Order: sequence, then structure tokens, then C-alpha cells
Amino acid sequence: MSNAILIGETLLKLKFAAKMIKSEDDLKATMHKYDMLFLGANFNNIYARELQHSLEKVFNKQISLPELLDVIPEVCKSLGMKFETMILANDPDRKLADYQITLF
Repeated sequence: MSNAILIGETLLKLKFAAKMIKSEDDLKATMHKYDMLFLGANFNNIYARELQHSLEKVFNKQISLPELLDVIPEVCKSLGMKFETMILANDPDRKLADYQITLF
């Protein structure tokens, strides 16, 4: 399975899980299940770094952060998900550090 397919399928699972969050208990259970933060007013924002951690620890899939960051734009566009580029504030080269992904 290609990284793009794996990430796309995982993002769709996370989107479904985020849509099911209706209470603080749901939020805690979802964050515990996927070992990552779900943020924002609708708990529909995640970070690629945390996605990489969840892929490794929860889904038992190995993908490096650079590999993940490389395919996020393509995958998110194909799924109609918005994403924002994150850079380190003190990096003079302004290199890509992460993505914030809006699941829905």
C-alpha cells in the first residue's frame, strides 16, 4: 500500500472519529484511542507530527515525518481537507516543520 493511500485512509478514519465527538468524555476517549490531540472548536484539527506518531504507535505503520510531510498536500487536496503549513518561528530558512490539518 502506498503512503498516500495509507495516509488518506487514516485521515478518513480520524475525520469520522472527530465527527463522533459530542462530549468531553468522547473527546478524551478519542484522543486516548488515537494517542493524539484533536483541537479546534469542532475538534477537527490535527497536526501531521501527531498523525505520524499515531500511525506508528496506534496503527503500527512506519512512515518518517519527512515522508509524511511530503504527501500531506496531495492527500489533503484529494480528500477536500484544508491544511496549513507550519514553520518554526526562529528558522531563518523558513523550512516546513509541520502541517495543521482540518479534517472537516
